[in-house]
Amino acid sequence: EKVTIFTLRKNNTHRFTKANSKGKLLVFTEEFIAEYASKTQMLQTFQLFNEILDSPKIQLSQEAYKDIENIMDQIETEYFKINDANSMEVIRSLLQILVLKLLRLKPKLNGNSLLQNNSYKLKEFQDLVETHCLNSRKVSFYAAEMAMSSKRLNRLVQDTLGKSAKSFINEIAILQMKRLLINSTEINLKEISYMVGFSTPTNFSKYFRAHTGCSPRDFKTSVV
Repeated sequence: EKVTIFTLRKNNTHRFTKANSKGKLLVFTEEFIAEYASKTQMLQTFQLFNEILDSPKIQLSQEAYKDIENIMDQIETEYFKINDANSMEVIRSLLQILVLKLLRLKPKLNGNSLLQNNSYKLKEFQDLVETHCLNSRKVSFYAAEMAMSSKRLNRLVQDTLGKSAKSFINEIAILQMKRLLINSTEINLKEISYMVGFSTPTNFSKYFRAHTGCSPRDFKTSVV
């Protein structure tokens, strides 16, 4: 029997289709990691908790999961039972071990030397896109923000992730649009279109359909 681990970062949503699913949930903030983490440790966490770089799903055998579960149990014990002056530092250390062990289980990340070398710039690019993609989806805008040419930025993303910078921007923009649609109580395509940078609902629908294969309205209906 397989055990599934999901590494989900902030602002992501996940839904289980089986009512009998059960497991453990470990929640922590970037600030908690950053307080004592090195630059390398922060980038490792960025790589693991990033659905743009690789699938957030990790499947393990029961035997392989025992090692991960042991770390989770130690974190739980420190937080709920011991909880002394040293507990937070112990938890941070255990969390970093957990991140490293999970990275080992993701070959796409673990063996990508270009990703290791380019992680800092890639993170800078992703942070900018997630902040501005609903207003600008032009590669030149982000290249200027990062003080590099569009050609260099495109090469960075292509060499590291095997896709163009434009594709990367569109992927994040679509994710942001999906989240907005999911979290809206009513579908007002005109209002949402303006919010995501389109002058008309028609243009928004064309863009959304081109990248997802369905209309915004159909997507909203399918996840309700």
